[in-house]
Amino acid sequence: MEKKLSPVLDALPGMVWTALPDGYIDFLNQHWCEYTGLGVGESFGTGWQTATHLEDLPDLLEAGDPFC
Repeated sequence: MEKKLSPVLDALPGMVWTALPDGYIDFLNQHWCEYTGLGVGESFGTGWQTATHLEDLPDLLEAGDPFC
């Protein structure tokens, strides 16, 4: 199903991603890669953290899942 939705989500004008409650990224669209300069393989899992400002990262990690 993800392969069918990827072209649709890439056509949206913004960044789209999904993450598990622990912050592990399991999907992102092409706009994320263009914006961050990271490839898909570099961004999955916890790789997204390299695109986050170092001063902002601790607060993001501490905040965790806002839906829990």
